[in-house]
Amino acid sequence: MSDPLRFVILCLGRTGSTHLQSMLDFHSQARCHAEIFGDGKPPTFATSGDDDPKAFLDRMLAGGGERAVGFKLPINSIELTPEGRADPLFEDFPDRFHVQLGHNDRVSELGPGWLDLASSELCPTQAIRLAGKPVYGTQFHSEMDEERLRERILVFLNDYVPDEATHRGILWRLRPSIEADRLLQLFLERYA
Repeated sequence: MSDPLRFVILCLGRTGSTHLQSMLDFHSQARCHAEIFGDGKPPTFATSGDDDPKAFLDRMLAGGGERAVGFKLPINSIELTPEGRADPLFEDFPDRFHVQLGHNDRVSELGPGWLDLASSELCPTQAIRLAGKPVYGTQFHSEMDEERLRERILVFLNDYVPDEATHRGILWRLRPSIEADRLLQLFLERYA
């Protein structure tokens, strides 16, 4: 018997990827794991006890007679609200874009005059603006690209994650944030 075809469902949140993953997993010739590098329901890298992410991945994708074996890999994305799509700072951004996330706190209620510009599954308020003013705030890391966030996670390892396996899983999930990486430069060009 030949090795199964290996695949990854690379997805943004709220795009139907969980349904796709479950439908593939339901097929008799396929096995599709959920978010094996996430924090969810086992099996995950963080809960496996493995030290080597490649060995873990090889074991998860070895298959048991299926023709195809894969897993779901979501990327941290946010979605612009109607106010965000109309905002001068975000007007050239796609409706959904990748960002660097790293907070457990969140805005619970916007004060008077604040506009909600972007949201995500993890945090309903990702970007805000004071109406009529060039005053913005972001929950995501608008000041950090993927490389800087990796460095920060390494420096504050003991503060962010409980163990080495979780740490490696977080680093493995980081992706470039092309649009968000230019946000501060766009702000300066528009308002300075």
